[in-house]
Amino acid sequence: MTSLMDQNFATQQGTWHVTSVEGPTLEQPQITVSGYYPNRGGATTRAAQTEIRKSAIARAPADVSASMPIVVEDGEPAETYVTRSTDGTPYWAGGMIKGANGAGCTSGFAIRYGGVNHTTTARHCVSTPYTAWDNKNSSYGSTSGTSSTGLARALSGTGAARMFDGAWNNSSGFNKVVVGSSVVAKGALVCSSGANSGVHCNLQVDNTAVAFNDGYGSATTVRVKQLTSGQIAGAHGDSGGPIFTLDSSDKVYAVGMLQGSLETQITNCGSLRLAQPCSVYIEYSPINTIVSSLGAVLLT
Repeated sequence: MTSLMDQNFATQQGTWHVTSVEGPTLEQPQITVSGYYPNRGGATTRAAQTEIRKSAIARAPADVSASMPIVVEDGEPAETYVTRSTDGTPYWAGGMIKGANGAGCTSGFAIRYGGVNHTTTARHCVSTPYTAWDNKNSSYGSTSGTSSTGLARALSGTGAARMFDGAWNNSSGFNKVVVGSSVVAKGALVCSSGANSGVHCNLQVDNTAVAFNDGYGSATTVRVKQLTSGQIAGAHGDSGGPIFTLDSSDKVYAVGMLQGSLETQITNCGSLRLAQPCSVYIEYSPINTIVSSLGAVLLT
């Protein structure tokens, strides 16, 4: 099945794309390969199905192709139904979460804590249990632990090593994989991914020792400034969201968790899901502080 889902197999078929590969069931002891021609109307011809089937049999391990038939069927393009506001377990970083009192926050990077994978948010997001903003049946859960030095809250909902990217209202569920963590120095550039305001990059670290009181105590945070004129760094409702960098292949390295802003607040925020205000400055707690204080590890 892995072999047949490889895009190289689809490429060998010209413009035919693999949609899914289904293993044998109780009713049908066969491998079913579904696919489609993106720019061609109508069903795949019998001749084309035969050629694709021959290629699939040649690609499959001999013991598989000898023990059961490989059938080719017409399929449809896969649709992504998970977005920032409709995320389901396991939860990704950057999702829009709604508290029991209706307040909004953002989910943070997933961690492995107490031997279990958890999603996270900011400690000052206290209105648990949290649900997905547009799906009250999808629960991020209640508090499993808090970090005083990292200003973070581990939630009982299961987390996954992925992060929502792009605008707050991106309908395709655009996301990227989390592969590691990074400690950045003064002058470095990072990005933020808040569920209320979306992704903002070109944020420069300008102070690595800012005392931030989240209403439940103070801790040392890092301040960043938006360098692009007319752009913001974050907004109300982005609390708990990821601070990150990208490698050359667009994989995510976790840097921290957005906490808020101690600086001047503005109302010219651009497109938002929820409410103003926003700022060109934000503070974040480092991811390494969060995981070490909880005795956890970043999920990658």
